[in-house]
Amino acid sequence: MATELEYLLNNRIMGGCNHPDYFVEPDKRNRRFADAVCTLCGATAPLSPGHFEDDETPQKPFDSLIPKHTADLAMVRSVLRKLESQDWRWSNQCRDGVFQYFIRKGIREFNGIPSTNELSVVCSALGKLVLSLPAQKGA
Repeated sequence: MATELEYLLNNRIMGGCNHPDYFVEPDKRNRRFADAVCTLCGATAPLSPGHFEDDETPQKPFDSLIPKHTADLAMVRSVLRKLESQDWRWSNQCRDGVFQYFIRKGIREFNGIPSTNELSVVCSALGKLVLSLPAQKGA
């Protein structure tokens, strides 16, 4: 399941659709199932058979389509490359096993919380940045 940070990264930096609303379309292969179709981009995702019976926990059918941008450093690097294409600059430091990430553009700068876990540091810097950016389509 996608985290809130991954939804924000997908929408505000990577330019992806977060599929905020959908309509239900019967599955052409099996009449017992249905597909959710995004109203913005037309992406489809299968709905589980019990989707309409459980009112307490609404299903997010498109969770599997949201890339896991914070799963590992390789995925995070793709987000950093996208930022570079938008004129953001990033740098990292490691002193005594403690990592620090900086993301900057002009006078705006976002620092990650120093830690021995490099992934958590870069994700904290990206989290601060993404919260300051305006939402795009599909927020």
